[in-house]
Amino acid sequence: MIKTIKKIIGTKKLNIIFRILRKISPLENLYYFLKSEIIKKISLEYPPYSLKIHNNIISTSWDPIRYGTIALAINTIKTEKIKGHFAELGVFQGNTSKIIHQLAPEKRLYLFDTFEGFPVEFLENKGDSNRFKNTQLERVKKNIGNLNNIIIRKGIFPETTAGLESDTFAFVYLDADLYKS
Repeated sequence: MIKTIKKIIGTKKLNIIFRILRKISPLENLYYFLKSEIIKKISLEYPPYSLKIHNNIISTSWDPIRYGTIALAINTIKTEKIKGHFAELGVFQGNTSKIIHQLAPEKRLYLFDTFEGFPVEFLENKGDSNRFKNTQLERVKKNIGNLNNIIIRKGIFPETTAGLESDTFAFVYLDADLYKS
């Protein structure tokens, strides 16, 4: 495994990393740092994924592999000139929305969410009513930043898709947590 990592990031850089990590919390920090470096090395070979976007992903996410995969999918859509809008179902705080928008700012991006957590009447376990409550539409907007080409559809999915029946979508990211959605 160490040989593979050395090939990816280089021996000198790996030795520096090990010296630094010995002084901190070795296993946990090594795992996240190497995951970050490996994803960066692989993903930077596929535009439009850039170092700026990578650094944003690493600073806001425990799952850079997911974002690297999204970047590859969007790159394929752009390369193949696939027409259609983009959408995300289940926005929460807007981290994934921000990445999608950074990767394809020219595409119309629909965001579907309650932006208030789950309605109690839709929950099988009423104890989950506070799940995902720590989100607000204003927080999502602030997190995304530039809202050009962003269309927010607040409410319960699929009701929020009304009027889009004839639209074409090239990319839809599904991250719903309710069975009804």
